Amino acid sequence: MSVQEATVPMAERVEFDAENRVAYTRRRIGKSGNSLVVRIPPQILEVADLEHGDQVELVADMDGGTITIQRAPEGEAEADGS
Repeated sequence: MSVQEATVPMAERVEFDAENRVAYTRRRIGKSGNSLVVRIPPQILEVADLEHGDQVELVADMDGGTITIQRAPEGEAEADGS
């Protein structure tokens, strides 16, 4: 166990699975104004090649209880983001 793992709470760690080429973490859903928010750690954004200001799509699976965030295809109309 590294020093970082020993001092960072489990809910804030970012784990890397090199074999499957993924990074993962757990986060709580928070609230900002009337919206619910999930903070995305910089390590996850880096792996996904995303940064502040990029447009993304949110895809909710009605059967599996999952939400996928992916880069929005270029050239599509931009959502307002609120």
